[in-house]
Amino acid sequence: MNKIRQTAKRVYASVLANPVKAAKITAVALFGCICMVYMCYMCTFTAVTVAYADGERIGVVDSADVFAPVMQASNDASLITYPPAKAPSITFEVKLERNSEALSQKQIYEKVYGIATEGYREMFGLYVDGRFAAANESIDVLSKVVKTVEDTVKAQGEGVSITSSLEIKKIYCTGEYAHGEERILSLLSGGISYTDDTDEVVLDIFLSDDADKSFAPDISASNSSSDISTSVDVQAQTKYITVNEDVPFATVYEETEKYFEGVYVKKSDGKNGSVTVLYEIKYENGTEISRTAIERTMTDAPVDKVVYMGIKEKPKTASTGAFIWPLQKGTYIISSRFGPRDMGSRTYHYGLDMAANKGVTIMAADGGLVIAAYTHNSYGIHVIVQHDDGTKTLYAHMSKCSVSEGDRVYQGQKLGEVGTTGFSTGNHLHFEVIINDRTKVDPEKYLPER
Repeated sequence: MNKIRQTAKRVYASVLANPVKAAKITAVALFGCICMVYMCYMCTFTAVTVAYADGERIGVVDSADVFAPVMQASNDASLITYPPAKAPSITFEVKLERNSEALSQKQIYEKVYGIATEGYREMFGLYVDGRFAAANESIDVLSKVVKTVEDTVKAQGEGVSITSSLEIKKIYCTGEYAHGEERILSLLSGGISYTDDTDEVVLDIFLSDDADKSFAPDISASNSSSDISTSVDVQAQTKYITVNEDVPFATVYEETEKYFEGVYVKKSDGKNGSVTVLYEIKYENGTEISRTAIERTMTDAPVDKVVYMGIKEKPKTASTGAFIWPLQKGTYIISSRFGPRDMGSRTYHYGLDMAANKGVTIMAADGGLVIAAYTHNSYGIHVIVQHDDGTKTLYAHMSKCSVSEGDRVYQGQKLGEVGTTGFSTGNHLHFEVIINDRTKVDPEKYLPER
């Protein structure tokens, strides 16, 4: 350690004794620091491919993904422009850039489409036999031109027909091809001629020599020898749109012995998610003919709905959820149904009466808990069973009771025997179904057919 200290002292003394040498050492150290900072900065750059359309930067691209949207954008632009938009020249350059992400196909399409249609204005074009004649920003102006031609035909009298087709189509056009009504008529009137073939007069319309005849797209509607078409025709196109769509949540079941078999209890609510979908849509004459999802991006994941599913084995006394008749078939007749009845005075009957011999066995309509078993002034000896879903059943006018309050009973278990205790005119079972704790309903709607 002492040897190192001594060496350092000698170097320090030498530097102090020679200022020029000290300056050189400082410069070398400073240069080294600058080089390290520069190298760290350059490490943040990556090599990327940058695309240009006619010299205008499109952006960073994946070379494998660029050609399809460029061709599609160029084709779509040429179909709706006059003169037809030319496909831009695509060039590439490898550059070092920071934080550059490759454009999606949709972004490339939009940029190239914008470059290809730059300088064009939305107008309406007039076509004669499928060939461009002139354009105007107002469809009304072109409609007047067509109306003038129609009037020209009518002025020739009976038997005159027109062999040319006039069409108005939506188009994007440069300003030099936009003309007013008079100019457009002059382009047509120079080419109106009449021929008399036997008894038939034919009106033929064609473009005059100074009209542009170079554009004759093969996408016009079929022509008729006696039609003048004034419909606006949108050409074949492909568009890309982004749509936010719901992703339905799923329901998952969690087994638990907290609940009996067949019982389902919600644990937590579900929530729909959302996904952003990029669609490629193809049109023909303004009508959508296909829609294809080409890219999906999940923006919000769905949350599952969770439901407890009981797997605990049901005891014999558990409710089944479906009632049986409390008397065996063939042992009774129905003597009074649920509803209003006349017994000397107008009354309402809140149960179902089944006349039977004294001593016939009364059975539990379903499993449950006996919450009442005693003698009542009106019901006489009666039993009330509360079932697992809260519904109650009442059995009245028994001659004998076979259960006690607090007992668990199973479906079909003997509760007692038919009698005529309480306010009764003969041996029968008065049977009630009670829902929502106190609402008495028609028992026959809860019993199976017989």
